[in-house]
Amino acid sequence: MYMYMFRKNKMAGRMHSGMITKKVEKLLSGKHVNANEETRYKKLLHKHSLDDDSTPYWPCVDVYLSDYLNQPVVQRALHVKQSDDGEPVEWQECNNDVFHDWPDEDWLTGMQQTYQSLVDDYDISILIYSGDDDSVCSTQGTQFWLNKMGWSTLVEWQVWEDDTTQVGGYYTSYVQLPTLPKLKLPIELPITLTTEQPAKSKVTVHYYTVRSSGHMVPTTTPARALNILHFYLDLPGVSTL
Repeated sequence: MYMYMFRKNKMAGRMHSGMITKKVEKLLSGKHVNANEETRYKKLLHKHSLDDDSTPYWPCVDVYLSDYLNQPVVQRALHVKQSDDGEPVEWQECNNDVFHDWPDEDWLTGMQQTYQSLVDDYDISILIYSGDDDSVCSTQGTQFWLNKMGWSTLVEWQVWEDDTTQVGGYYTSYVQLPTLPKLKLPIELPITLTTEQPAKSKVTVHYYTVRSSGHMVPTTTPARALNILHFYLDLPGVSTL
């Protein structure tokens, strides 16, 4: 981890890269720190738990995640498909082959059609969450495409509280109302409306915002991430494993 300092040369009108901050290096090394710096050093190395949302990102979290998910006992618990020879499948967070071969024109392809097909074709409930400090996929952007889906709003922007009774974020639920079949012209009376399948109306999409959370919600605010998971699993009609 390095912190770089930059200063602007007003005379030349350009940026110059500066020196690596020695003070930060000293804090990270944990050697020869004074009493005031000791507290900051401990904070840098402090690991957060499910009960603490005030700590920074874990270092090397990608390595820990890969090691954990590659354990045979974990893969059995998650019902991960084994290889043809019965050996555990080696899991990795990102497939670089897929990443590098991904077509440039597909990077900005929307997922609305995929979500709509899930709602139309499957009897499932969907949980969508968004950290309100997410600089990658903003809360406003998530709200925008959800509101463009044409679903009816059942609960709109309702505050939810975390385990400490603080505002954890806001909750909105959407329902897709059944549609009537199209009538053929000319219309002959009397009209009998029939559908091949019984019409159904149910909440299908639950949207939570998470206060003070970044792009990786379980990493930046693990306690609140666990809260919304419990809220979702406790909803009527949501099956648990």
